[in-house]
Amino acid sequence: MQLQTNPASLSVGQLAALSSAPIQYGPAAAARKAQQQALADASVYAAFRLEQARRAIMFHMAKAVFTDAERQRATDSAYQCESLGKLALWLQNVRRVASERTAAAATVHYRLLRGRTSDYAGGMSAAAARYSFTSETGLTAWDLANL
Repeated sequence: MQLQTNPASLSVGQLAALSSAPIQYGPAAAARKAQQQALADASVYAAFRLEQARRAIMFHMAKAVFTDAERQRATDSAYQCESLGKLALWLQNVRRVASERTAAAATVHYRLLRGRTSDYAGGMSAAAARYSFTSETGLTAWDLANL
């Protein structure tokens, strides 16, 4: 409350408010004010760190390996969580899942590009078996089926 120039013009309620909260001076008041400022700075810093963790989670969740439903659930859960430790653990898990899914997608893509070697090897061994059967008996699989 701001003190006016003429104390006689103050109302009874204003005088009571001024008398109930005396102004404190000295080292104790300065220490209390410094402590309050430190607490305010710490709470701002904690809020900043929480927001950083949430944004990091959302950055990784924006990748194509996550579905829209997973993104929505992650957004809701991340903004409800107030624990920096839980968010850090969750960020670690999101990074792990994203890297696993990216690696799996890359493996599938690479197999599609080069062909599946196991299928190719299986096809080659089956062809070799047919060739050896035909060379030994002189019959093909078609001939054998029509006997």
